Amino acid sequence: MFTKEFLSRSIFTGQPLAYDGPGPVLEPAHAADGAAWRENGDIDLRLYAPETRSIEFQIIGSRRYTMVKGEDGFFTFTIPYNPYRNGPITVDFYFDGNRLLSPFLPIYYTSNNPHNYLEFPDKNQEFAHVKAVPHGSVSSVLYYSHIHQGYERCFVYTPPGYMNGTERYPVLYLQHGGGENELVWETTGRISSILDNLIAEGACVPFLVVMNNDMLRYPGNEGGPFDHGFEKMLIEECIPYIDSSFRTKTDKWSRAIAGLSMGSYLSCDIALFHPEAFGYFCALTGTMHQRPTMAQYPRPYLDLEACGKIFRENYRVFFQSATPQEDHLDYCWLDNQLCKECGIADMPGYRFIVHDAHATKWTSWRLGIRDFARLIFREEEAYASPEALKKYDRP
Repeated sequence: MFTKEFLSRSIFTGQPLAYDGPGPVLEPAHAADGAAWRENGDIDLRLYAPETRSIEFQIIGSRRYTMVKGEDGFFTFTIPYNPYRNGPITVDFYFDGNRLLSPFLPIYYTSNNPHNYLEFPDKNQEFAHVKAVPHGSVSSVLYYSHIHQGYERCFVYTPPGYMNGTERYPVLYLQHGGGENELVWETTGRISSILDNLIAEGACVPFLVVMNNDMLRYPGNEGGPFDHGFEKMLIEECIPYIDSSFRTKTDKWSRAIAGLSMGSYLSCDIALFHPEAFGYFCALTGTMHQRPTMAQYPRPYLDLEACGKIFRENYRVFFQSATPQEDHLDYCWLDNQLCKECGIADMPGYRFIVHDAHATKWTSWRLGIRDFARLIFREEEAYASPEALKKYDRP
């Protein structure tokens, strides 16, 4: 099912927050710690903990499983291949009942905590693998926010050739989901590999990506309901800083915004409240419609009579995708119905995609950002008709 070459790629173990394979600094016993991927898709777990009585683990959304302890002090378990598990999925370990991180397995940040995870193999995710193509760079950038009264960090992807050139580039502002941070679109979403591969294929226009922490709220409201704090910082501080520090194109047709889950709620609000700033936006499993408990302020763009006019005058692409494994799908269909009723669905740049039911959340988010990247920052003539944009669609 999977070749040895496929399973040896760095996407499975070589994450920035992960232990990256055995080396001379390890005690000999720990050289065999971690996970191994079989060609049939099974994953073998092996953890050395001789003083531990029991280890259980839980794949998110499933029950706990008990690992088997051997006389050599290793706990082992084989996770059978499941076509409905693919891409990065949280796996929590419980040592004698206590949730602990294993330093010998990949680690990411989600649900407001660090968690172990495994990259479950999927042939349809090769577009996110590191390949032998020119590579861009991801930089950590600090800028001062007067709104939040301190320094904020964002990560900036610059495409291959940026460092040695003089050209100016469009910019995508890319938001993470609730309980995550500005790292995850790179460490988990693999955004730099996705764009490196697309650019090498000539499938997308080279552009910068800016990834902020969108969990920010106004001072005094930290941990409270979402407010305009992140939106205000992005528009008034981050974007001007990026435009003054990087070689960017600064017109609205050279600026896009996208996000996943909570970040796509924010992307819809920010794009639609600031049509002067963005010409393209993307919602990955989040929506313009929101659950009453999440809707903190009015959304005038949901008015049926105004909606079509707002879109036609201000945006070239509205992209939305989801998976049946996501819990926001009912609101995605509400958005789709609104877009049909007010004519947005007839725009050349409108895309609404529900992925195959096998796609997990992160699999669908990677697929979505890949397909959105193909469509944005094209010459104006490309958006004249659905046929003109068709060649940029997903395969």
